[in-house]
Amino acid sequence: MLARRCTRVVAADVSEISLDRARAWCHGMRNVSFQRMAIPARWPPGTFDLIVLSEVLYYLSPREVRDTARSTMRTLRAGGVVIVVNWLGPTGTARGGDQVARQFISQARRLQVIAKRRTVRYRLDVLWRRSPR
Repeated sequence: MLARRCTRVVAADVSEISLDRARAWCHGMRNVSFQRMAIPARWPPGTFDLIVLSEVLYYLSPREVRDTARSTMRTLRAGGVVIVVNWLGPTGTARGGDQVARQFISQARRLQVIAKRRTVRYRLDVLWRRSPR
């Protein structure tokens, strides 16, 4: 759905299986590229108007969440938006969706939370980087 609205989409995932599925969904969409990488050790090159971190933060250590927040702030353009989505059920990891979302938001200090949505299953936080005046 993003590919239809965006000039360029960079999809990154650690799982080649997930990337293969995404490639199939986006077959023929020349504005979408796929990169296998584990964030934050590797981060897509360039700057972005939108960064979506969907169901990934609870797989990261506290240090990696901090580094992800730093990479996000470094590559998000002024006026850009970050969407953070976290599952709230059992993740099989040491930390849950609420905990990692709170950490990310607190460490992405230059970003302002502009919207939140919470259901029984997930939480979604929208953060914005103010344009310089």
